[in-house]
Amino acid sequence: MKIDADEVMAPLHAMQKATAWAFAFFLLPSASAALVLGRRLVRDETTIAAQQARYRAMLDSMNDGVALYRPRPDGSEFVLIDINPAAQRIAGVARREDVIGLPSRIAFSGLEAAGIYAAFGRVHRHGRRETVSLAVYDKGPSRLWLESDVIRLEGGEILSVFKDITARRAADERIEHLAHQDSLTGLVNRRNLEILLRQALHSAHREGRRLAVLFIDLDRFKVINDTLGHPYGMEAIVRWHHPRRGLLTAGYFIPIAEESGLIHVIGEWVLNAACRRFGEWKQRGLGPQRIAVNLSAHQLRDPTLIDTVSAVLRRYDINDNELELEVTETVAMRDPRPAVDTLQALRGLGVALAIDDFGTGHSSLAYLKHLPIQTLKLDREFVRDIENDENDAAISAATLALAHELGLRVVAEGIETEGQSRFLQAHGCDLLQGYFYGRPEPAEVWTARWSEGESAELRRTRNHNA
Repeated sequence: MKIDADEVMAPLHAMQKATAWAFAFFLLPSASAALVLGRRLVRDETTIAAQQARYRAMLDSMNDGVALYRPRPDGSEFVLIDINPAAQRIAGVARREDVIGLPSRIAFSGLEAAGIYAAFGRVHRHGRRETVSLAVYDKGPSRLWLESDVIRLEGGEILSVFKDITARRAADERIEHLAHQDSLTGLVNRRNLEILLRQALHSAHREGRRLAVLFIDLDRFKVINDTLGHPYGMEAIVRWHHPRRGLLTAGYFIPIAEESGLIHVIGEWVLNAACRRFGEWKQRGLGPQRIAVNLSAHQLRDPTLIDTVSAVLRRYDINDNELELEVTETVAMRDPRPAVDTLQALRGLGVALAIDDFGTGHSSLAYLKHLPIQTLKLDREFVRDIENDENDAAISAATLALAHELGLRVVAEGIETEGQSRFLQAHGCDLLQGYFYGRPEPAEVWTARWSEGESAELRRTRNHNA
């Protein structure tokens, strides 16, 4: 939205000036005429004040940043004379009065490097409008992607209207990366391999050379890929007490359970055990407000899943949204249409739904609007390095912003440091989960803690997974 303040106010200012000059220099002899003219002057002042108030309200309500500058006579600098709250937020200005009256390059030190200051000079000299797309603005330790329109107003002032497109840029880059790279290894995926192979074949044919392609097959790599790349099963919350190897996490046995078909038995047992424990806590007035259980790909394809979940809800008196079922991004996207139908049926039972390990598969936030989910779980892959990797920080911030735009709650997994926690809280993450807050422990331990009235710090784990 573009605002020309001079054009808005010019007619009223002209009327005010004409009335004032007439009143001052002609000194109308008629007292009654002077009184009428004086009243008109007051009305004009009131009208101007009302117009200024409307202009200010409109400016303050805009989502885009707006800054107004007055050029120096020689055009060497542009002095900031107005700024709206959105511009303050984008540029990181705490108080408006700290920058009003300052030269543009002092008020906003990143303008010159971003190429926006140069646009001020060109527009000032030639009197045309210019758009600066994808400007990189340095904001202290962080960098923003901006899109800015620069306009010269009738009175010579320079108006800059800009928006922060960092989240959109990061999301586009993430989608582009997922389209060409494997999320587990970072190597080119099948689609990108086919493109590179076609290019190599074309080049070999054009230059009369031979081309060799070497194919290497790794036995049982699917198990590794499913375990590390896609976290099927129960998120290492289920443990197996092996008679010789001790306590084993889900990554060791869930892939084998899926291959052997035992995952249906294990999955149903886990669902019943978790809901039974939740029901016992509810009866005693203890514990979380919701219990979360993972579904594997095999379970999601099971035609008896809806009946099984329905029976469990009735058996343990589980109310709407007290049970959350989580599916990984890859599981949901492997066969989208049947997956959507099953998830919608589960939602119809009053079950809350979450996409787990978001960012490790091949979907996009845009597709999530087709899924009947309420929660997005940001994968630990992006959380791990947000303190020292600008790309991971940008992706995490972008995911949070876009997920909230879709009305989704965001849970960040794998929080292990205070810095990670502060960053995610500052960007509005709804729930944080990880070893920084506590390690997985048997249900009996939590029962004892809640029964003994542990501190409020422990009670903040009301949404932990089972």
